[in-house]
Parts: sequence; structure tokens; C-alpha cells
Amino acid sequence: MPRAPPPAAAVAPPDPARRGRHRPWRITAILCIAELLSMSGFATYPALLAQLRDLWGLSGAAAGFVGGSLFAGYMAAVPFLSGLTDRVDGRGVYAFAGGLAAAGAIAFAVLAQGVWSAALCQAVVGAGLAGTYMPGLKAISPSTPRPSASAPAPPCSSPARLRRSPAGAGPSSWPAPGRWPRACWCCGR
Repeated sequence: MPRAPPPAAAVAPPDPARRGRHRPWRITAILCIAELLSMSGFATYPALLAQLRDLWGLSGAAAGFVGGSLFAGYMAAVPFLSGLTDRVDGRGVYAFAGGLAAAGAIAFAVLAQGVWSAALCQAVVGAGLAGTYMPGLKAISPSTPRPSASAPAPPCSSPARLRRSPAGAGPSSWPAPGRWPRACWCCGR
């Protein structure tokens, strides 16, 4: 025999105090996916470099110029876009930069025909990455649980210990091969 639906009074209305509140793990998951998508343009050119070098007849220097233009766009935009999140809502900056990165990636796929057009598109992708990478990390950090403020810093983070460690010195001051366990005392090993 089928069950009758519960009476209308038995169904609790949504709590207005909970409306608009999200669970931190959902926000973190959404931002991680958005970060992954915004950085996909970063990996496109290196993944296609062999085919594009043959297709466009790029020299090693020209291929490096196109690849480096992404980082030039990033360096040019990061002081403005990352700093802008301190003055305005970071979500708007993130959305604008994500759109900029997507536009650069689409333009690269559709319009790039050689060194200069590819370099311009890569610079636009880099500028978009500047507005999504650090602001995205800034947006993720408040939604993740933090350890207590009294937690000590890792032992290898001390500049004095790094100067005394093999990683902070030149090869001439590195210990002999049989003495490496003693050299790693700064890491607690």
C-alpha cells in the first residue's frame, strides 16, 4: 500500500538564518576547480610546443619568447590585480581575471598564427593568471581550518639553520658523502 505524503505542517520551512551560508569544504572544492581551470591555459603552449614549432617554423629563441610572454604578462599584471583585491571585492577581480585568461586561451586557439600573435595571446593568459592565482589562494585560505597560532615553525625554516645546512652553502662546504646523515641535523633526522 503506498504511503501518503506527510502533512504540510510536518515539513519544516527553510531556516532563514542558514540561507546563504555554505560549508567551507564546498567553497574550497569550487575554488580549487576554478584554480585548476584558470591554470589550464598555462600548460597549453608547453604541451603543444613540438607541434607548433613545426607548424609555425619557430626557432628555439622564438619558441622561448612565446613561452616567456606568459610570464611577462603575469609579472606586468600581478602588482595591479593582486593588490586590487585589498581594495575591492576579490570575487569581482577573480571573475574578471578568469575571463581574461579564458579570452587569451581562446584567442590563442583561434587567432594565433605565428610568434607575435601567439606571444600576445600568451601575455593575456598570463595577465589573467595573475588575477586568479594569488587572489584565488587568498580566497581559499579563510575557508580552510587553521592550526593554532601557537604552533611552532618547522625547524628547517630558520634562516640561521638554512645557512648552516648543505642546501644553503656552496659545494665546497658540503660534507663528504659518508657524512650526510650528520649534515641533515637541522631537519630533525
